[in-house]
Amino acid sequence: MFKRLLLITFTLSSVPCFAEKKPKLYLTPYSHLDTQWLWTYEDTIQKYLKNTVDDNLKLMNEFPEYQFNFTGAFRYKLIKDYWPARYQLVKQKIQEGRWHVSGSTWEESDVLIPDPESVLRQVLYGNLFFEEEFGKTSVDLMLPDSFGFPSSLPTVVKHAGLKGFSSQKLTWGAANGVPFNVGLWSGPDGSEVFAALNPGPYDSPVPKDLATHKEWLDRLNSNPRVEGQALDFRYFGIGDSGGAPRREDVENVVKALRNPGRSYDLAMGSSDQMFRDAEGKDLRLLPRTSGEKLLVEHSAGTLSSNSQIKVQNRQAENLAYQAEFLASFASIFSHPYPKAKLRRAWETLLAVQMHDIMGGTAWPKANSHALNDLAIAKNLFRSSLEASAAALAGDMDSSSPGLPLLLVNTSEADHQEVLSVSLPIEAGRFTHVRAPNGDERPLQRIHAAKGFQDFLFGANLSGTEAGIFTLFAKKGEELETLETLPVSEAVIESDLLKVSIGMSGDIISIWNKELNREELKEPLRYEFLNEYPTKYPAWNMTWKDRKRPPRSYLGGPAKIQIVDRGFWRSSIRIERKGEGSTFIQTISLNRGRPVVDIIEDIDWRTRDSSFKAALSPMFSSKTAFYDMGLAVEERPANHPKLFEMPQHEWMAMQSSGRGMGLINSCCYGTDRPSEGKMR
Repeated sequence: MFKRLLLITFTLSSVPCFAEKKPKLYLTPYSHLDTQWLWTYEDTIQKYLKNTVDDNLKLMNEFPEYQFNFTGAFRYKLIKDYWPARYQLVKQKIQEGRWHVSGSTWEESDVLIPDPESVLRQVLYGNLFFEEEFGKTSVDLMLPDSFGFPSSLPTVVKHAGLKGFSSQKLTWGAANGVPFNVGLWSGPDGSEVFAALNPGPYDSPVPKDLATHKEWLDRLNSNPRVEGQALDFRYFGIGDSGGAPRREDVENVVKALRNPGRSYDLAMGSSDQMFRDAEGKDLRLLPRTSGEKLLVEHSAGTLSSNSQIKVQNRQAENLAYQAEFLASFASIFSHPYPKAKLRRAWETLLAVQMHDIMGGTAWPKANSHALNDLAIAKNLFRSSLEASAAALAGDMDSSSPGLPLLLVNTSEADHQEVLSVSLPIEAGRFTHVRAPNGDERPLQRIHAAKGFQDFLFGANLSGTEAGIFTLFAKKGEELETLETLPVSEAVIESDLLKVSIGMSGDIISIWNKELNREELKEPLRYEFLNEYPTKYPAWNMTWKDRKRPPRSYLGGPAKIQIVDRGFWRSSIRIERKGEGSTFIQTISLNRGRPVVDIIEDIDWRTRDSSFKAALSPMFSSKTAFYDMGLAVEERPANHPKLFEMPQHEWMAMQSSGRGMGLINSCCYGTDRPSEGKMR
């Protein structure tokens, strides 16, 4: 006899049930100020900051319930420096809890172009200033007007010790839509941040019947619950030149606050209050999102507009990293750490990373101020770097005969590089360099300014290694007698690669000597693309333009001349003209390096166009990879929702054991018109 047993199991939800609570609406009164945009620092100091203080103090005097949020420690510093009496009044209101230091950052920065380290420094120096000046800090990252957000931003926010993030910019045409009003956004490492991604425009009006307004109430009640309570987060205020929210909007909020018959809780306060209130609560019922938050059109052009700002910013960030590394290294050997100088350098750089400056959407005079500040920041970082290097060199053995050079590899990876050094003629005669391990390598003389002698040499350093390399002259040998890499006006060679140049000046072949194969499917072409956005030309690119073929290509006639011929490097210089602009390219191959180096010198005079280098490897791939600092993004080829994509230092394709990448020193805007092309 068989008995059958029916087993019934019940799976209970791990999310506890909470009693329904009265919904809560968080209102953030705010004034958006572009520190520079269609105006300069002078206008901001003389008018907009003054008006922001005066107008908000007037509202505070009229409405006891009124509170105000203002971002950017840099703007507070400007008030302190230029309006000290008003600054004292602001400090008083901050202590009273009616004026809130918001957003945590030194400036409302762009976050697609700056390195993630810069974004972290925005929070570090912003909240440091707030703490020193007011004894208070903010726990939110508030970026209402920045032009898109990388997938790593939640990771940066979390590691900076912040609790929340808000922006209204995704309503300007997000590539993947607006995922929710309030919810959780996770970064590539799993870090989650409570985010308000649809707070309404920062200049939103407040309805007169706020206490009972159907649209606002419906949205609030439809939002997910946190421990049984529906939450919503909204901006209201004014922009883009500071000031205060409209009086009628403040009056409407105060009227609702005083209405005892409201069906929901209403808070008019700091931009981080919702995130503070959620601390320790069960957020598992909130909707979730992950990945980057890019805009279809409105962040496309900002990746390339006013490229000189972006070039100088990249150089400043690189100097910052090197200066910090060497200063920390030197401090191990009891040399003082230049804390004040590095802070001043960072604060100068971070102010330039304000979204309209870094995005290239400000007017020329504002950009001129920014370039000046970038030069100051670079000089401060460079002087710190040089002082630390000198201190380190003094502690190292440089007794080997010859001229000692201190080399430091500030990265964690081992590096084999061809380096250049410039010396005055009177420094002496040199033919070789001696590495720290005793290996001797020849020097290659290259073109130098009058009174100087410039050399190239190969150097190997392990990650974070420092070493003394010594230049010396070897008896009986002259530089001109050393083996040279082959170079002509049509062909450049190294030990690893052979590059062929066509009559028009294009690279028509890259032959890989190690693997005995061609790497290019078609010549590397430079393309002029139509750019006719219907509005916001410094911001926008359109799918209508992008899906068209190039309107023209950079071609001949090309002036080609040999620049370098020697043991370490072969180079040629190509000059061409196209659509009113002049292009000078120096193409180089270095011994031991499987990379084609191209230095571009462009005198740009062309209108209504972008200019791109189009690289077609011998393979295709459905997706490509893009460096974004803390994350590597994998994206498909162009499509109507994403056709201009950000990257930092490289993009790459790979398929079936083959791969090819584009490495850059300053370019952020990229795309793939097909699965077989990068540009």
